[in-house]
Amino acid sequence: MRIGEDLGLQLSGNIFNEMRQSKEKVLNSVGSLRKFVSFNKAENMATVGQRYKLKNNKDKAEVYSYEVKPMAEARIAFEMSKDDLDMINQGIEPFNLDAFEDAVYKLIEFEENLFFNGIDNLNLEGFNKTIENEEIKTDGSPNSVINAIQKASVVLRKNYIEGPYKLIMGKDMLEYTSQLVGDRTLSNIIEKQLKTNITVSEYIKGALLVPMHSDDIKANVGKDITVDVDYIEEENVKFYLSEALNFDILDPNIAVKIKVDKK
Repeated sequence: MRIGEDLGLQLSGNIFNEMRQSKEKVLNSVGSLRKFVSFNKAENMATVGQRYKLKNNKDKAEVYSYEVKPMAEARIAFEMSKDDLDMINQGIEPFNLDAFEDAVYKLIEFEENLFFNGIDNLNLEGFNKTIENEEIKTDGSPNSVINAIQKASVVLRKNYIEGPYKLIMGKDMLEYTSQLVGDRTLSNIIEKQLKTNITVSEYIKGALLVPMHSDDIKANVGKDITVDVDYIEEENVKFYLSEALNFDILDPNIAVKIKVDKK
């Protein structure tokens, strides 16, 4: 992250460090993507997608066209008082970073919606539309949930998708995974079987079984998470938080959806 320097007050490394730590805390506690998607720095603000053959002439050069995939950029405004910034500079706790953390929450929402739902106007297809494996249903009982996850893992292995696998689930699944089976919760049993922690996402319903950090699911980051100064008022400083990226889902068989259906 970078922060503009001409604020009318000295910006020490304390502000950088506190914002960086706060950002990581929010990303790790709320965001689900970085737990299974690899984020890679892109060289440009667009990436090359699929290749399409335009012509096939026997005696002439074959002509192809490459899809250019744009990046979506989010810019989120927030403001902090000069007094709060000065307290951070001087190391006087407690620090008030609420406005910054709210901006990070909004950035996570942008990332997750872009990944799962895409943006039609930019021809960026989301994960939910890309996955072709048939959805597996469960009635929500412990045995049924475990069987659904086992079936999902079999589907992935048949498609040569290697583990370890991770379960990403929406909040609607919590009532089922919190059920007790003997002296353990169902979530404890699932995590022991998968040998990875369950990740809860606010942005999906049901669950997804996905491989961790597969080369077939990746984020292309054209502009990393950045803080810039917008303008300075008498008592407050206006900032904006921004990021630009797109996602590649190269294999439509890379995940299996699991849904509770009590019918």
